[in-house]
Amino acid sequence: FVSSVLSKLEKGEKAEVCADWCNCPTYVHDLAAAAVKLVEKDARGTYHAVGADYLNRYEWALKIADVFGMDRSLVMPIQSSILNLPAKRPNVRLSNSRLVKDSGIGMKGVDAGLEAMKMHGSRNAPS
Repeated sequence: FVSSVLSKLEKGEKAEVCADWCNCPTYVHDLAAAAVKLVEKDARGTYHAVGADYLNRYEWALKIADVFGMDRSLVMPIQSSILNLPAKRPNVRLSNSRLVKDSGIGMKGVDAGLEAMKMHGSRNAPS
């Protein structure tokens, strides 16, 4: 999502994003670190691996524009109903408390994840 939004904004194109889809964006480096810790501990069971924040994609795209110094006026909110998708995309808010407790890895929120991406020159996370 981050790469897609940045790609459009860098070209001066409008980035139309759903204001009615909410997510817990996950910084992939945190996900990988937590997975390694769980394997090392031989942890078993089901874990929700999500970022610390819950927000809609429009708000997320505005944060992307701000952190990477892009024109936020090109971010346009839309409703998912206009996309005529074959399946609904439910908004699900998951808790990562078990993952954090068992792995010891705190999952970054959107702001911290985007700042880490910018600092490391990565545009492929959070996902």
